[in-house]
Amino acid sequence: MVEYTGDEPLLWVDCLDFNQVPEAVLKAMSTEGVIETCLSYPLARIRMGISNQSFYAGFLNICEDYNGVRELFKREDAGSKLSEFYKGISLANMQLVYNGEPYYDISGLMFLEYLIAHEQILSKMTAEERKSVIETSLKLEKEKEELPGTFFSNHSVLLVLRIAYINNTDFTEYVDNHEALKNALDNDLLGIFSAEEIQEFLNYTAIS
Repeated sequence: MVEYTGDEPLLWVDCLDFNQVPEAVLKAMSTEGVIETCLSYPLARIRMGISNQSFYAGFLNICEDYNGVRELFKREDAGSKLSEFYKGISLANMQLVYNGEPYYDISGLMFLEYLIAHEQILSKMTAEERKSVIETSLKLEKEKEELPGTFFSNHSVLLVLRIAYINNTDFTEYVDNHEALKNALDNDLLGIFSAEEIQEFLNYTAIS
């Protein structure tokens, strides 16, 4: 790990190393502590935003080289702990003000939903826990309709549809026979579909 004294500028590769968590500290943390550590990762917003492909591609890069996320993926109770954490999320706690106007900083929510939507997490959840995540996501979508601000909700839809792919065998078959949709779910490319098509997918799974 890089030891930074503050006397010289950090190169990008040094920044990545500098923000790693000491392995001994990670191993001693509770799973709740690892979750909090991952959600506090200072480079998450930057790395998702500067990816030359997509926010999701930036997230996958974090999964590969941030040891906090790698440790979370190893925890057998990560799915249940994230499901419980997600239940407590409220958009009201994300309200900020810019130029006198309210808006909502959803970069943290995006990172959290990408984490939950990852196969390493969903595979560690029970069907009931995944159902609870869907209910929470739909609750948050309803909050978005009632609050001012602009939202990018593809990551929420991605989460819901990935769970539906696991929980609903009819939807699994539908996706497996729909190459474009399968690719979109694998790579967060739902933006290629119209709002009407997205609603059709949600209707098909009976979760809208």
